[in-house]
Amino acid sequence: MDGALALFLGGGGTGRAGVGVWSASARVTTTPTARTGQAGSDTPDGPGGQVGGEICRAGICEHTVRRCLDAPAGSWDGTINGLYGLPAGTDICLTDGVSAAALITIERVPDVVARTISAVHPLDAGGLRSRRHGGAAMIELARIEAAAGLIADHLVRTPTVPSPGLSDLLGVPVTVKLELLQRTGSFKARGATAKLLSLDDAQRAAGVVAVSGGNHAIAVAVMARALDVKATVVMPRSAPARAAEICTAAGATLRLTDDMSAAFALMDQLRADGLTLVHPFDDPVVVAGQGTVGLELADDAPELTDVLVSIGGGALISGVAAALRARRPQVRIWGVETVGAQAMSRARAAGGPVPVELSSIVLTLSAPMVSALTYDHVTELVSEVLVVSDAEAVRGTLELAEHGKVWAEPAAGCLLPAARQVIDRVGPQTRIGLVVCGGNSTVADVTGWAARFDLR
Repeated sequence: MDGALALFLGGGGTGRAGVGVWSASARVTTTPTARTGQAGSDTPDGPGGQVGGEICRAGICEHTVRRCLDAPAGSWDGTINGLYGLPAGTDICLTDGVSAAALITIERVPDVVARTISAVHPLDAGGLRSRRHGGAAMIELARIEAAAGLIADHLVRTPTVPSPGLSDLLGVPVTVKLELLQRTGSFKARGATAKLLSLDDAQRAAGVVAVSGGNHAIAVAVMARALDVKATVVMPRSAPARAAEICTAAGATLRLTDDMSAAFALMDQLRADGLTLVHPFDDPVVVAGQGTVGLELADDAPELTDVLVSIGGGALISGVAAALRARRPQVRIWGVETVGAQAMSRARAAGGPVPVELSSIVLTLSAPMVSALTYDHVTELVSEVLVVSDAEAVRGTLELAEHGKVWAEPAAGCLLPAARQVIDRVGPQTRIGLVVCGGNSTVADVTGWAARFDLR
């Protein structure tokens, strides 16, 4: 139990001898409690004396269950991780007769747990069940619809159109969602705008910080200027020069680091200094904003059977999958990564987010680690994460130009080789949707990559 967070929900204020573990890796075990959870002195038992207990960490009981639960249902993750400073994916243990067998269905918190917790706090059981891996809350359709209304006046409703050229190339009907025509040249403007519009006056005055290999930085810089918010963007020196130029032209303060991992570390420092973080993927507001892409796809292309979305930190695919699976439950969602930028596929293999080494040329997909938030959405809503090589991604970029008549970047080009994998798996009856996420690569970038991989 060392380092774990334990919720001892003991009937009549006394814990039981066994615990079931709800873990990041979705394994269920039963262990003896090192210390029974006694009722907290400052917390009365629940209704009818049903529930009392303490929060224990590293063998020390220091807070009561009541403090953990006295919060709106939507802040379950913030309550645990905020009050106790625990990392995402921390094990949660429950007693009061909740057996290990009752926790086998780990995809959702079991009804018995919801009923037990509701004895002290009237949470909606269905809402509680939607909170998984370390308490990360799943994004609901209503939240994405609200984001769509919030950002509508500031952004473009990008075209969703059939692509005759790509359909001929792949041999199946292909529809493209042209997010490269979005303001700032990528889908990133959606989440950035949603976040900026959510700031209070004090946060606006202090300014925001963002980290990015290019597109997120551009989106934050440009939309912050449009909304009169001060912005600082952090990017690695290897980021495209054009991205740095756009950010500085928009009036943002630019900070360069040696690599992406160092960029995230500097972002954390600036956040501690008082700037509000506009995280590229670990923020429900941002994920909901990116999810508006999925709303538009569901409305404009209801015939799709398989939708492919590239993955960096996972905000786009999380939001798109949440929206599409709510509106079109039969649709299969496929994630795509490049070799050397495999944060999500490595997380799935490990049972939770893990740091990864970055070596891909596709910097806009190069997140050093996904978040619990995006990991949970992909685990629950996405069929599989496919991985292609950098060379395949660059070839796909050339094919998008030649056959699709769109100038995209390798973060979108990777979808074409992945689409071929999907067709091989599901057959020729598929109707493919491609989220062409961005187009901020220059001619020099693409021709340089093509020469590097000897592509003609």
